[in-house]
Parts: sequence; C-alpha cells; structure tokens
Amino acid sequence: MPDEVDRLVRAKASTPLPRNPASPPARAEAPTPTAPDLPAAPHGATPEPPRPPAAPAAPTAADTPPATAPALHDEPTRTAAQAAQRPDDPPPALSRRSALLALTGTAAAAGIAVAVWKTADGRSGSAGSPSALQPSARKPSRTTSPPAPRKPGRELWSFRTDDEVKSKPTIANGVVYFGSNDNNVYALDAATGKKRWSLDTGSVVYSASAVVGDLLYVGTYLNGLYAVDAATGKKRWVFGDGEVFWSPVVVDNVVYVGSSDGHLYAVDAVTGKKRWAFRCRENGDVTAAPVVVNGVVYFASDDDHLYALDARTGKRRWAFPILDGVDSAPVVADGLVYLTSSRLYAVNAATGKQRWSRAGAKYKNMGTGNRALLAPTVADGVVYVGDSIEYLFALDATTGEQRWAFETESSVFAASAVADGVVYVCSEDSHLYAVDARTGKKRWAYRTGAGLESSPTVAGEVIYVGSKDHALYAIQT
Repeated sequence: MPDEVDRLVRAKASTPLPRNPASPPARAEAPTPTAPDLPAAPHGATPEPPRPPAAPAAPTAADTPPATAPALHDEPTRTAAQAAQRPDDPPPALSRRSALLALTGTAAAAGIAVAVWKTADGRSGSAGSPSALQPSARKPSRTTSPPAPRKPGRELWSFRTDDEVKSKPTIANGVVYFGSNDNNVYALDAATGKKRWSLDTGSVVYSASAVVGDLLYVGTYLNGLYAVDAATGKKRWVFGDGEVFWSPVVVDNVVYVGSSDGHLYAVDAVTGKKRWAFRCRENGDVTAAPVVVNGVVYFASDDDHLYALDARTGKRRWAFPILDGVDSAPVVADGLVYLTSSRLYAVNAATGKQRWSRAGAKYKNMGTGNRALLAPTVADGVVYVGDSIEYLFALDATTGEQRWAFETESSVFAASAVADGVVYVCSEDSHLYAVDARTGKKRWAYRTGAGLESSPTVAGEVIYVGSKDHALYAIQT
C-alpha cells in the first residue's frame, strides 16, 4: 500500500499544471540580510530564503508554499492557482514537494511561529509560556537600580539581650563586640546584626572589649579579666577574681586593667600572667579605664588621685589630687590629661601640674552648688563633656572657655563620639543625638526604649550604641 501511494504521488507530481496566461514572468528575490533561524528543511529538500517585508511579488509557475509564516491575525497568502480555481472545481492534486511539506507542517509552523516572535519582539520564548501569552508578564530586562538614599538617624538593625546594655561596643574585622548585664559577651555581624557567638561569664559585663589579633579582652563585674578567642568565643584564660568595671587597654602585648581590689595590673596578653601591680592609696578602687600614651599609663582611683605610671615597670611618675573623687576615664590629647569629677581638669601629662579646671553649671532649683561634669571626649581642639542634669558642653581644649551648650532632657553620663564634624551624645532621656560639632545645633535624634549609659562607637557610616532597653542598635550616621 505505501508503494501504491508513492507511485500515485510520483505520477501526479510529473503532470505539469497549466500556466496562467496572465501570469508575468517570475522575478528573482533578494535574500534578507538578517533572516531569523528557521527549522531545518526535510531531508533531500533545499530550503528557500524567506521573503523580504516588501510587497509580495507575482507568483511563479511552481506551486510553492510561502517561505515565511504569515503575521499573526493576517489572512493567509493564496497562490495564483488557488485564486483561479472556481468554487465548484475539485482541489488540485498536491505535488510531491507539497505532500512532503504537509507531513511536517505542524512542526514547521511551530518553529516558524517562534522565529516570527523572535523577530517581532526581540526576545526568546515558547508558545504556552506566560511570557508568550501575556506580554505584560514577561520578565523585565535587568537594570542597575540606584542605591537607596542615605538617611541619617535611621535604624539599620537592633539586637536584643536579656538585660541592660551599658558597655561601649567595639568593632573589629566586621564584628561588633559588647557586653550585657545578662552576664554575656556577644559577637555580632556588624552589617546584619546576626549573632556569631556569645559567652556567659557568670557576671555582669560593664566593660568594653579590647580586640588585638585573634584575642578579645574584657572585664567582668565579679569574675576578673577574660581573654577570649575573637572568632569563636572560646575562653583562653582568666586573670583575677575581682571587679573590673571598665575596659582593659592592650599595648605591646601587655594588658593594663584596674580592679576593685585597689590595684592596677599589667598582665601578659598571651599567657595571662601578672607582670606587675600598682597599689593605690588606701586601697582605692580603680573604677575607670586606663589610657597608655608614650610609655606612660594614666588612670584614676576613688582614692581621689590621678596617677601616671611607667608602663614597663609600674613605677609612679606623679599623682594629682582631685577634690571630689573620679567618675570617668582620663583622656590624653596634645600633652594634656583631661579628667572629670565634679569639675573638669586639664593636667600637664609630663609633670602632673594643673593647666586649668572648670566647674559645671550652677543648679537652678537646688540651692547652692554646681552640676557634676562627666565623661570627657576630646577632638580637634575641643573638649565635649556632659553634665549630671541635661547638657552637653563644648569647651576650648586649651583654655577651657565654653563654645556652646546643647540641651537634652536628662543626664549625660557616657562619653560622646565625634566623627566627620558631628558629635554623637547619649542621654538618659533615651535619645541618641547627632549634634553639629561647630555650632551645637541638633541634626537628628534617635529614640530607644530606655535611657542610654553606653558610649557610642562610630565605624564607617554606622554608629553602634547600647540601651537600657536591653538592646544594641546600629544607626545610620
């Protein structure tokens, strides 16, 4: 049977069709320069080039189907033989070429449809896909969006602990380290706020951390000084068992830290072994962090003295008496040591002689006396110092003359941070303020859920600060 069909098809194909007398001679067609890829022609047939988008040429004598598919929703093209055929005439016999093309018509039409879509739309796709049936649902081309506008004072993230956060954050190698009153030291990813590790020290952690190399050093309220692997949080060693309120300082592989047992210690940073210890008068507690500058350790004690010791030997160089006790860490800048009690003192770092001092503002409604000045910060020739009621003052570092005062709504206990012409100050009114360093005008304020006693830390365009609402915050500067 297949041989009989093939014989009939060959017989019909060998019979020439009558030529239409009105048909003009066939015209040669110019190939399209950038034709889309079409499906391969059937085996043994030669594919024809597609027609250009110009007006259709007159049909040739050969009954050949069009090489390109018609545009969607257009009427199909008719050949000259089809146009001359009367409605009551029987349909003309198919040529062998037409019969073979008909057998692959479905696949060819599908392929040509894809090619036409590529040409018209400039995209690739397949019939039945959402992008083919619904042009509005097609995936947009990839573009680069502009960065989000920088908004100072915007919260980037916050991390909640189980108690108040009063320690100053430390940022090192993309990690923020801080302590909490829930007895833990935390390490968070500085960009996202995700916890990397936490270490339970068994005691409240007021101390800021010092990170040097692969070790973190931090004091605890009751359990001494810890050395911890900064990457994993694993404890390396512990020194002492007294109260270490403030942060240790690490210089030349020596950790300097004060204790409530009346001593300042120098501890080997690798082994945790004591190198030397200095005993304060009357066993006065060392309740503020030391500072080491040019081989000298400066620190204060509640025995009412500011001390200067040789950093290598622990021998005293001088002691400066303070009238009303000490409540903050000293700051050294331009050959002067700045320290607060009820007053702000500027002391010669080499000799221990007073350069100047400044009392706080007078109380308004509490009779006689002056407000205590607290926690100095020095930057660009200016001392920034808070007071026990509501103000942040800016004073000339050389003379002590006041430049401006910024009013908050409560006490300013913590030392401020200064970066790029802005002073960041924390207040017990629960706000972190950004203040213009030159004019004292407020730029913005961010409110947390409770008072702030943590000194802020600026790293890049982010400021980190702890709150008594149990959280650490990352704020856009």
